[in-house]
Amino acid sequence: MENIVLLGSTGSIGSSVIDVLRSYPSKFRLAGVSAHKNLPKLGKILREFTPELACLSGSPEENRDFISQFPSVEFVFGEDGLVSLAGLSSALTVVIGISGIAGLSPTLAAVKAGKRILSANKESIVAAGDIINSALSQAGLFIIPLDSEHNAIFNIYSRLETIFVKNISLTASGGPFLNKTITPGISMDEVLNHPVWEMGKTITVNSATLINKGFEVIEAHYLFHMDYERIKVLIHPQSLVHGIVETIDGTQFMACSPSDMRYPIALSLFYPEIPEQKFAPLDLNGRMFEFSKPDFEKFPLLKLSYEAGIEGGIMPAVLNAANETAVCSFLEGKIRFIDIPVIVRRVIDKYIAQNHTEGLTLEAILDKDREARIIAGELIAGGP
Repeated sequence: MENIVLLGSTGSIGSSVIDVLRSYPSKFRLAGVSAHKNLPKLGKILREFTPELACLSGSPEENRDFISQFPSVEFVFGEDGLVSLAGLSSALTVVIGISGIAGLSPTLAAVKAGKRILSANKESIVAAGDIINSALSQAGLFIIPLDSEHNAIFNIYSRLETIFVKNISLTASGGPFLNKTITPGISMDEVLNHPVWEMGKTITVNSATLINKGFEVIEAHYLFHMDYERIKVLIHPQSLVHGIVETIDGTQFMACSPSDMRYPIALSLFYPEIPEQKFAPLDLNGRMFEFSKPDFEKFPLLKLSYEAGIEGGIMPAVLNAANETAVCSFLEGKIRFIDIPVIVRRVIDKYIAQNHTEGLTLEAILDKDREARIIAGELIAGGP
């Protein structure tokens, strides 16, 4: 039985991971978990799986009543707790399901501890891909991606000789505004009404602007060590083909499965094996597949993501920080949906002249991350 650590157990990714673990009870044991604020949901997980270690975001004093309910569980706290959890000696695999730059330190801790790493934390790879790849290379490790698109590419790409691969294509549903005009009066409900996936609010907003796909382009660059001109995006409203690998002879290998995160998660947990099917299969009878190029004018943050990725250095980290700040402000009702790309572009423009790619350190990235958030906040306060 394989011991698993799950960072971000109560979010959308974490919930799908829990469901997969539940489906293969003789294969996996949940040894450690983390949660942010959803203590009732975490409590249910602790009672069902009885892990040995759990990490909470608050202090011991803030969580005293909750902790007292689980005398057999050891609790750790905050960022240091996530790092400890990522290096848990009894666990072979660390699943990183938390979002944002908060996933960076535990990712590096898991690499340092020599863990098998499964990650849905695209923001850390986007912000510090060079540093993560350097650490992985030194440790002789690689990341198995959990996102459906990267997992699709990974499961094809890893089974081919790299010399035969011409390019890859990540698919995108197009979000709620694929066939709808983006206007200043767009409501929060409209933005959060994703046509295919049920996700957290932040990633749903990112899907509506298509920056989520832009982040995935940058992530693919680091995961597959591939130049940006070989990484394509295709709009695919049905969201059934998750990734395409084109070989040098023109053949295109497509990975197709239901729009259900349990599929890529199970494939990742079992890799390089293929798990026995436990979830509802995909019936292709009568299905129509559509593919089209994205509209970079309508979705400027996708284009900006390519630009930031190609610039390299601090730019992907600045892009992520500015976007996180703008999206948070939108969700708090402080700005309009159409203001998000304006703010992100203005922050990016402030850093073009000072970008550098040599000698980049983790401290420099975290410093620019904090600085970009402050600048974005000032722009928001002053009106975009």
